[in-house]
Amino acid sequence: ERCCSCEGRLPGGIVPGIETGRTYGLALRWCYGAGMDPLAGSAWSQPATVEGFVQSAPNAVLMRFAALERARSRGSRLLDVGCGAGRNALPLAHLGWDVLGIDLSAPMLAAAAGRAGEPQGSGRLHLAFAPMDRIPVADESVDFVVAHGIWNLATSTAMFRRAVRDAARVAKPG
Repeated sequence: ERCCSCEGRLPGGIVPGIETGRTYGLALRWCYGAGMDPLAGSAWSQPATVEGFVQSAPNAVLMRFAALERARSRGSRLLDVGCGAGRNALPLAHLGWDVLGIDLSAPMLAAAAGRAGEPQGSGRLHLAFAPMDRIPVADESVDFVVAHGIWNLATSTAMFRRAVRDAARVAKPG
């Protein structure tokens, strides 16, 4: 189900709100229309910034914690809020998490999609063009929420609060 008339036309096969070919078993709640890139012209869309994140190593502390959590968790759904170029999302997928990465930078998501398509890609990484405060995921449907280095980019206290509240909304209890 589409929530707007964008028909999913974004770079690299990224669909507003949810990835094509698989719904990740989650309800679509919101998306941006095609051609509307709120970060166009910002540092987050510059080729040098994108390439820097493509080359960046994943966060080692996060990877250790996620590996321990994956071993003890019965569920496998992970949401990476502000996934960028996939520097954490792809390694998390390799740990066995079924990752949905969301971001508002179309070039970053295109880079993440390119990395996921590499031969070592596990097929467990799914991407959506969505903001941190309107997550296109059903209530209580995610086992693990990652928001590494994103909430500080909120443009207001109200946006920050909405983002934290929305991440809590999608997290399973416990």
